[in-house]
Amino acid sequence: GYDSFGDVDGGDLDIIGDITPIVIAPGEESPDNDFVETLDTCPDDWDEWLYQHPGEWADGNPDLDAYDNLAEFAFAMPAEDGSGSGWLGRTAWIIQPSTLAPGTLEGVFIRPTGALLDVTYTLEYAATLADPVVWQSLTLEPTHYTTVDNGDCTETVTIHDLENLTGL
Repeated sequence: GYDSFGDVDGGDLDIIGDITPIVIAPGEESPDNDFVETLDTCPDDWDEWLYQHPGEWADGNPDLDAYDNLAEFAFAMPAEDGSGSGWLGRTAWIIQPSTLAPGTLEGVFIRPTGALLDVTYTLEYAATLADPVVWQSLTLEPTHYTTVDNGDCTETVTIHDLENLTGL
């Protein structure tokens, strides 16, 4: 759950960041050497999320909102506040007018950058809202969507031209 980092400067003894590796066994001290570890505050894979939320399970819902823990991880939603809102307070996923092709619709959601290691995303649609509703899955090719790194361990996924993908 921690990240180590260093300032590699080429080995100048007067500048922090000497590149000489130092091996320290548990409980040992290393005089004249400083080490920095920071808590990884944005889990981008499921194992890291579980490490930061000990005792939790994929189907747990301790904040009692509409989403279980796995859904909150998969859509980069806060796990503790119960709001059910996603990145920057948005809902987990939205359908909106296209930013690239006026007159069409796109689906947009936020996910952790490492989520594809642990989560399978499936886009489903219903041709009609009959009773019963019949859901159909779409296979998305890389040409159907774009991803943009948000710089905070998340990425925005935009699925383009939903009408043509669904045939509706």
